[in-house]
Amino acid sequence: MLEEVFELFGKQVYYDIELKWPHRRAGGLEEKVLTLIRARGLEGRCLISSFNPFCLRRVRRLHLRRPPRHPLPYCATVREPSTPAAPS
Repeated sequence: MLEEVFELFGKQVYYDIELKWPHRRAGGLEEKVLTLIRARGLEGRCLISSFNPFCLRRVRRLHLRRPPRHPLPYCATVREPSTPAAPS
């Protein structure tokens, strides 16, 4: 479906792509999305967001593996999840 959207609108718009992956471990979603973005030359027109910090970390790692033509913004800070503070 994302490929169809890219085909229809191309470089006419900016994209906010939210990755919905509920698992901690990888499932290939991040790599597939980045491959589509790169194939269309849309790296400078896409923002990737997710409520899953592991998913965003994988996107960042995959994106930085290959020198990008344009920076790819991430909607959330990619960091290790912290444990909640103990009640005072």
